[in-house]
Amino acid sequence: MSDLTKQYLDTQRRVADLEFYKIETAFLLRLLDDYFIRLSAPPYLAKLKRAGKQFYQLETDLQETGRQLNQRLKRYQMIVMGILPEDQVLLGTAARFDEPNDRLAKDYHTTKTDLFLLIAKIRGIPTPLR
Repeated sequence: MSDLTKQYLDTQRRVADLEFYKIETAFLLRLLDDYFIRLSAPPYLAKLKRAGKQFYQLETDLQETGRQLNQRLKRYQMIVMGILPEDQVLLGTAARFDEPNDRLAKDYHTTKTDLFLLIAKIRGIPTPLR
C-alpha cells in the first residue's frame, strides 16, 4: 500500500472519529441542558461555568479539526485526479494531526467525565471516580 493510500485511509478514520465526537458532544450538551436549572444553583454555578468553557473549547476544536481534515481530503482527491502532484509536504504531515487529535480525545473524555460526575452529584449518586 502506498504512503498516499495509508495517509488517505488514516484521514478517513480521523473524519469518522470526528463525527463520533460531534454526535457525542451534541448528546452531552443536551444532557447539560436537561440539568441546567439544577446546575444554576449557587453550589454548582462555578462548575457549570467551567463546563460551559469546556464545551466551547471542545466545539471550537471540533470545528478546526474538521476544517483541517476536509482540506486534507480535498488535496488527496486533487492528487488522485492528477490536478496536484504527489508531494512530500502532504505525506509528511500526519504527525501534525496526531497531537490535535490526541488533545481532542483527551478534552472530550475530560469534559464528559466532569459532566457525568457533576450530574451524579446533583442526583445523589455515589461515584468511585475522582
